[in-house]
Amino acid sequence: MKRFYICSYGGCGSTMLTNLLEQFGEAYHIHDRFPKKELYLPEGEHFGDELDTNPESKIVFIYSAPEYSMATSCAWGVQHWRNIGISCPESIELNKEKYAKDNFDHIRFEEFFDNYYLNPRTYNVIFVNYHSLWEVQRELFCLLGIEATLPAYKNKERKIYKMECLDGFNKRLEMLPKLFIN
Repeated sequence: MKRFYICSYGGCGSTMLTNLLEQFGEAYHIHDRFPKKELYLPEGEHFGDELDTNPESKIVFIYSAPEYSMATSCAWGVQHWRNIGISCPESIELNKEKYAKDNFDHIRFEEFFDNYYLNPRTYNVIFVNYHSLWEVQRELFCLLGIEATLPAYKNKERKIYKMECLDGFNKRLEMLPKLFIN
């Protein structure tokens, strides 16, 4: 049976993608900041202690520009920050405008991304940029071994607060292919 792990720091379409992939096998929504060297079955939204030996398991890391993720309601708040491994999430400013003016990435988006991108693992990770997801969906679903179509894109109005401290990370993300295996 196919098994899909959809990993992200939140606010990047991971829930939508997980819900779609549930039609094709087991699909798990993962917000684990620290992926393990070997692939483990999930416990809630994190990797657990039981090794995943399924050769059909696929890991997708979906990401977006951090300011876009911050603009979503599902990825903003103490409970979400606790889920993604932020220490002392209660101390983070809840007002997005004030948070952005502080110009300090308390959520550590780049660290979260790099934990999947740079750390050595025994399994491949498919990376996909949410902002290009509809453009590369055929290629993504081919890599996942399924025939699917994403739901229609919903262009939701979001108030985006630009943060200079994220400029370097945003430039890194822009330079990456829209879809790639690492």
